Amino acid sequence: MAANSSTRLGVSAELAEAYSQSIESFVDMGDAACIEIKYFKVPNSGDHQLEKVLRLLICPLNCDAYPTHPFPLGTYESMEKVLKLEKSYLFSERLQAPTLSFQVPVGNGLTGFVVKPEKWNDDVTDFSLSAVFNPASKNSNCILRILQKKDLKAFKARLFELKQLIWYPLYLPVILLEMRIHSLPQQLHQIRLFVYRLEKTTGTHKNYLRVLGFTKSKGRTSKEIWRDPAFLLAPGELTSIASECLQIENSCQTSKRLLGWLQDFHRQLMMHVLKDAEACQILDNKIEFMSAWVADVESRSAYLGKRAEVQVQTCHSLMAQRDNVLNQDTNKYTQMDSKDMRTIAAVTLGFLPATFMATLFSTSFFDFHTQDQVLSSWIWIYWLLTAFLTVVVYFGWYFYSRRTRRKQKPSSSGPQRYSFCGMFNV
Repeated sequence: MAANSSTRLGVSAELAEAYSQSIESFVDMGDAACIEIKYFKVPNSGDHQLEKVLRLLICPLNCDAYPTHPFPLGTYESMEKVLKLEKSYLFSERLQAPTLSFQVPVGNGLTGFVVKPEKWNDDVTDFSLSAVFNPASKNSNCILRILQKKDLKAFKARLFELKQLIWYPLYLPVILLEMRIHSLPQQLHQIRLFVYRLEKTTGTHKNYLRVLGFTKSKGRTSKEIWRDPAFLLAPGELTSIASECLQIENSCQTSKRLLGWLQDFHRQLMMHVLKDAEACQILDNKIEFMSAWVADVESRSAYLGKRAEVQVQTCHSLMAQRDNVLNQDTNKYTQMDSKDMRTIAAVTLGFLPATFMATLFSTSFFDFHTQDQVLSSWIWIYWLLTAFLTVVVYFGWYFYSRRTRRKQKPSSSGPQRYSFCGMFNV
């Protein structure tokens, strides 16, 4: 397909920005290459040995400057209509459909297939591979469009490591899937260490060992956990881990589905046309090995995800306990302040009538002054009125407070109790 004025030259800047990737990290036209790998054995006893050939065109996604597919004219287009795919499906950076792998009936003894899985989510593709294989001549013609340069570099290295087997085109999707899952065990190892550290932070790592007497190490109390700065960050970090584990599980399920399709397709070829090919027998073992690998990674990811979810619940429980303790402490200090205020009010009320009467009797309306008397003989009137007013004020305060409490609705049916359960770590 010749380039034209509407030719797209690589991954869009919008995609790079959406996934916080540098545009230079994606495959562009400068990475395009045409690779041909030939393999044959030196014939023994005059037996004719076929030359096995892989012809592979590597080009960027989102670029229509190269041939769209290697299939005979009209064969893929028929499948495109049947599957209701867009015309840009094979070279678009967008997935445009769920992860797909399907055979293309090309006839004339040839076999064709297409594989296009997702990369980070259901909107971006990891690679798009279309291939035609001639079982009789053992020649393969393939077109690979791949997203990132680091993946292309790893793919090329793996391609030449398996140059004796790579003429069989099903090795190409197997290698590409291998790259997707090969780093997952190390990633899960890092996640496990992170979850372990957070379990130490929350003080919940294997507490039963201390309870059963298997260890004498001292654990952490809840108050020690609450004061740990890492405790406040733990819920967000654990949620991120749980999300990552779900993403890994989803990737494993996609890989399992693709491996299952490859295994069925591969055994179909072995049954009819490639019974004695050594490369095909080796690939069968490779697919089984990768399937076991993916199943183990998926199981491990689910396990770590559950651990992270349990820790999130534990963090929320500990935070609720902490808030409950803080509320009770606040209530206790509030009650203490209330008692102090009542004491102050009671003392003030005790002096208030006396002060009032002293002030009242000091006015010009009352003149108890005699010539040389130090203490008036009418002092008993002051004490009588003071005592009477003091009793009136105190009883008035009591009855008013009692009436107010009766009008208020009870805040709870009974006294609040707090059950403190310290959590320990061993």
